[in-house]
Amino acid sequence: MAKFSFHQAAGDPAGPITSGSGASSAGMGGAAASGIEAHGDSPSDGMPGIDGGPRVAGSRFHWSFWSSLSFKEGVRGAIAALLIGFAFSAVEIGWAASREREKVLTIVDDIAAQVEGSAAIAAWNLDAQLANQVIMDNLKLHAVSGVEILLKDNERLAGVRRKPAQDGWLTGPLSRLVFGDLSTIRRPLRQPNSPNGEIIGELRLDLDPVVLARDLLILAGTGLLSGVLRNLLLGLALVAVLHRYVTRPLFSLGRSIARIDPDRPLETAMPLPSGHERDELGYIAARTNELLARLASSQEAQRRMATRDLLTGLPNRVLLTEELGRSLPKAERAGYNVAVFHLDLDRFKTVNESYGLDVGDRVLREVGDRLTSVLRAGDSVARLGADEFAVVAEDIAQPEMAARLAERILETLAVPYAVDGHSVSLTASVGVALYPGDGRDPEPLLRGADVAMCTAKAAGGGRYRFFAREMMDRAVARLHNETALRRAIEESQFVLYYQPKLETLTRKLSGVEALLRWQKADRLVMPGDFIPLAEETGLIVPIGAWVLRTACAQAARWLAMGHSVPVSVNVSARQLQEAGLVDLVADCLAQSNLPPELLNIEITETSMMRDLDHSEALLERLRCLGVGISVDDFGTGYSSLAYLRRLPVTALKLDRSFVNDIPAETAIATAVLNLSRSFGLKTVAEGVETEDQWHWLGQQGCDEVQGFLFARPMPVDLLERDFLKG
Repeated sequence: MAKFSFHQAAGDPAGPITSGSGASSAGMGGAAASGIEAHGDSPSDGMPGIDGGPRVAGSRFHWSFWSSLSFKEGVRGAIAALLIGFAFSAVEIGWAASREREKVLTIVDDIAAQVEGSAAIAAWNLDAQLANQVIMDNLKLHAVSGVEILLKDNERLAGVRRKPAQDGWLTGPLSRLVFGDLSTIRRPLRQPNSPNGEIIGELRLDLDPVVLARDLLILAGTGLLSGVLRNLLLGLALVAVLHRYVTRPLFSLGRSIARIDPDRPLETAMPLPSGHERDELGYIAARTNELLARLASSQEAQRRMATRDLLTGLPNRVLLTEELGRSLPKAERAGYNVAVFHLDLDRFKTVNESYGLDVGDRVLREVGDRLTSVLRAGDSVARLGADEFAVVAEDIAQPEMAARLAERILETLAVPYAVDGHSVSLTASVGVALYPGDGRDPEPLLRGADVAMCTAKAAGGGRYRFFAREMMDRAVARLHNETALRRAIEESQFVLYYQPKLETLTRKLSGVEALLRWQKADRLVMPGDFIPLAEETGLIVPIGAWVLRTACAQAARWLAMGHSVPVSVNVSARQLQEAGLVDLVADCLAQSNLPPELLNIEITETSMMRDLDHSEALLERLRCLGVGISVDDFGTGYSSLAYLRRLPVTALKLDRSFVNDIPAETAIATAVLNLSRSFGLKTVAEGVETEDQWHWLGQQGCDEVQGFLFARPMPVDLLERDFLKG
């Protein structure tokens, strides 16, 4: 008897399959090649994990003869045969019992007919000798246990009775059931030679039911045994036929299913069982092969979706990494370099916004085609996502070859794209990493090329940069700072300092500017050290929302104390692009119950000019709320009269770079102050640090000043102590 035990250790779905004993042998159909160890000819029901098929980690399957389908069907067949045999035998026994009973009655009638005349003569003549002769003749029958001849008055003429046979555990009940009412047979005796004559006596025969039952039992037992054996042999023959033509082909199908490789299903298609091409087993095999074909097609489609970019048809990062993993060992054996290029299209978002997504998609497909056209045989290109692409160039003898290829890529991509009547011009930023100097595995090379690309983009785009270790150090430091900045938001590590604004002539407090500080451990981090990173990562949006809410709440508290102190809050260029900025300002005013005239929004000149139409609409909505709007750092950007006429601003802030030149150089400051007065705008000078600067600004009619000459940015308690007394 063969017994199999297949087991896959949990957590190692790709590992070898071993038997319980650990002995290894070649399995069926190349099982040894797939790590199968077996003893004997293993059956399979097609379950995953049998005979080399794929399995769930931790699955276990045991088989033995006692659990086989053949054995089970054999047992069922034998039981069915026995039950049928018993049923038929029971019917036969019942029929035999009825027949035996009739036979006994017939014999009794024959006996009575034979001896009735002699018994009547003996009774008529009172001939005891003749009566005894009649009795002895009847006792020769072994089923007759007694005979009596009685006269009319029940006087006994003659009679003999012998001891009945002993009851058995089976013959006793059977005799009572079948022959119980036949134990005594009575026949009347009539006057001789007178059929209708007077009754002169009675012939009484006593039958032994046990003897009768014993004969019946022998007859029935023989019939029962022969019937059961016959039906059992028929059942076993049926099982043998079932095994030969059903279970064995099923077993073969199971082994074929177990050998199916889900990664290559068509290579292990199921053969049609011989002789079953047109029956149910052939149907199962054919349908299974159809399913395998569909599985192969589905896997191919899924693999394409998983490894190909749907828009361009180019490989994606997954497939690129696989191809790069195959290229690096070849490069190591051949002794050449491999160059990895990471490309990012500069300002591609503008293309989508200006011409629509359809045009943007066509441009991306064209970029993929152009990259493919400049590559050599053996090189590959992939789309990493959005507007990012990657190129892997093999057989790079010197870094100069990679540089020339990068230049060719930039030149090719810079040619304008003609799409739907539009001429779209693009540049790209390219980062280059070289194997083996910049990494010996795909991921470090891709990461290095990405870091180099970011460096090229930070330098203005439209150029390429080779990866250097210092870039990675800066990238790691940047990631560390970004993580710390996110933690600062979660843990509320920010605080607001306030720098007073004073009326130029009276030096009375006219307002404050809210300035952000990062309370990092035991030191304050200045905005210049983290605001650029917050802008780049988009974290400035939640940070700016917190600043706005906190500043409004503080101004409302001062108002409740009896001090009407306008507060100015800086809004970054990134915040200006947020659709919910106006709703945020309105919500902050409503939550704090701050009058809108006590809130002033400061926006840099450069930020507003990035999209003048958007800025105009946004600022109009803010002015409708009643808040003030200041142009920060005025004079450093466009300083255009046209946009001052269009935008609903209420104040201009003279940049500190111009204030620093006062009183030595006053031309720009004078022009800004005159321009502000001509438009009816308030003017605020920031960065005032000397008395001469203050006096000159006062003489020129500047409305407000702020700077170190008057006060540095300070926490709330110091501001209240020094400027809000009483």
